Amino acid sequence: YECQVNTEPKISMAFRLNVIVTPPDARAVIVGPADLYVKVGSVITLICHVKQPSSVTDIGPIYWYRAHYILTPFVVHPNEAAIDMRRISMESQLGEKLQSRLRIANAQTADSGNYTCMPTTAEAASVMVNVINDETPAAMQKSSAAHLQSNSFALALLTVLTVHWLSLFSSLTAQLASCYCYQRLQRLTKAYLSPAA
Repeated sequence: YECQVNTEPKISMAFRLNVIVTPPDARAVIVGPADLYVKVGSVITLICHVKQPSSVTDIGPIYWYRAHYILTPFVVHPNEAAIDMRRISMESQLGEKLQSRLRIANAQTADSGNYTCMPTTAEAASVMVNVINDETPAAMQKSSAAHLQSNSFALALLTVLTVHWLSLFSSLTAQLASCYCYQRLQRLTKAYLSPAA
């Protein structure tokens, strides 16, 4: 393909388009858990393996993303809470399968987020990275379990209180309605039964 601007002198630029059909069983896999917990100051290491059928010969590069932003050690991240790109290194190896390693030194809480390994010719894989201050991952999991348990109790208590409140509200509404109707009936009766002046 060629893009051409009709100026004097003419300006043009050539592009080559490669269309690649991705086989359905070609996919990336990030080694480790889907939720990764690391301490502030430690090193985040994510390893991505690309499983592709032997029929695919042109594997192409692997790209790493944090949320929707591509990670590269050479380009400044547009987000204010950006990763300092000098702390990032990436390397890829081609053996029996393609492997890419993303390394982020001196992890900070701002580094927390969804990281995606996106191969050119295979389905992407993601992992959620959580950079924590003082708590250990075990403490985080225990804290999560306790939090879930307390949330279950709060939900049960809220349900009981809601049912009780609705019962009281219905009863009170019925009483007010009957009281209002009774008062209105008395006024109408008085109006019709009193002698006209």
